[in-house]
Amino acid sequence: MATQHDDKDTENVKETMRNSPTKKDETKEKSPKKVTFSEDLENQETDDELNDQWFNEMKEISLRKEALLQHQLEVAAENQRLMQEMIAEQRHLRAAQEATQASHEKLRKEQAEATKKLNKISSTLEAILLDSRQQQADKENDPGLNKALYGLKVSPKRWNERFSEVATELGLENDINEPCLYTWALTNNTLSSSVVKPILSSCCRRSSSTFSFCARARHALYAITCLSRVVCIRLVLFLERLASRLCVYVVTSEDRMRERRKRAKELDEHATAHRKSAPGRSKYNGAAAAAAAAGKQKKKKSFFFKSRKSKSIKKVLILWRLQSSVYDILCISIMMSKRAYGLQAGVTRIIRSGSTCAYRTGIMHESRQTEIRIHLARACAYEKGKQRINEEEEEEEEEERYLSRASMYISQPADRSLPRPSSFERDDPRAAIYGKRDPRWPSRRARQLKPFCSTSSLERE
Repeated sequence: MATQHDDKDTENVKETMRNSPTKKDETKEKSPKKVTFSEDLENQETDDELNDQWFNEMKEISLRKEALLQHQLEVAAENQRLMQEMIAEQRHLRAAQEATQASHEKLRKEQAEATKKLNKISSTLEAILLDSRQQQADKENDPGLNKALYGLKVSPKRWNERFSEVATELGLENDINEPCLYTWALTNNTLSSSVVKPILSSCCRRSSSTFSFCARARHALYAITCLSRVVCIRLVLFLERLASRLCVYVVTSEDRMRERRKRAKELDEHATAHRKSAPGRSKYNGAAAAAAAAGKQKKKKSFFFKSRKSKSIKKVLILWRLQSSVYDILCISIMMSKRAYGLQAGVTRIIRSGSTCAYRTGIMHESRQTEIRIHLARACAYEKGKQRINEEEEEEEEEERYLSRASMYISQPADRSLPRPSSFERDDPRAAIYGKRDPRWPSRRARQLKPFCSTSSLERE
């Protein structure tokens, strides 16, 4: 074993000696040598450069992907938060909707209960009202008059006698016996309504408007008595006569007022024309004083009726002179009658527009119809008359003020500083006092009598 180790050592020494450089080798090593690179080394360097470039690109791509993933993660977190808020809001809205539905249902139930109570109360009040109206109608009903009017269709003579009695009690006996054109029907001994035409041209200048006045009243009366026109003909004559009296008074009152204003205007013009002449001024002053004295005198009232039993009707009917008509009287009488509001089974419709009314009646007993017509002569005057009690006195006071004011203006023609009455002051007495037109005072055109229907409608009738 030892020998083997020794041999190995010797061989190693020899090999080292062999491999050790000599002097020649050292000189060779000291001399410069040409360096050359192998092709493999060049390829390896190129690969390293490419690898570095690829690594940089991959690094940039990975950084971009990382940033994109981070952004997507943030967006997902924000969407999650918004979704949670939306879910919470939907829950809140659902709860509010349920509460609203519950309150609506509760309100509907309360409204149904309130409607039921109101219907019950209204039905009770309606029953009480109808009962009270029926009691009032029974209280105002005249059994004697109904008994006298019963059987009117077969006995018009008795109705004529009863109507004459009522007219006598009210002082109307002189107003229903005026000359009229009529014919007697030999079959039933009653007046025919087809040729009735009052002679009014002799008592009224405005015959056309007066006839329109009466024709409208007759038309309204026929609308109420559409079943039988014959039995009401005497009442038609009475209404036509009453209309003629009213129209005559209206025309005469308007003429008097127009003449007074015309006289005042003439005095004003006369004073203007003769302002500088002393005789003319004195003459004018005397005329103005006479006019003022005449204006202070109270106007005499012409009563329609002479009976002492109709004092209340006198006071009321006289107040209808300027704005009244038989048609209004007829409408008021029926509106005052409780039967015209529906208590009578025959009345099916009532239409009212201003001062005109139209009635369409159904089947109604003849005595009830005549009772409503007779009711006109008893109670028609009290509805409008109460509202016009002081109108006549106010008109007289206004006329006196106008005359005094006009005389004050024209009695001093030398003083030009005083203002002269204008056209509207001469037309409106209150304008001279207040300095402007009173809207409650109607104009001259509005105070004129207007016909209630045209000439063509009269020709058709």
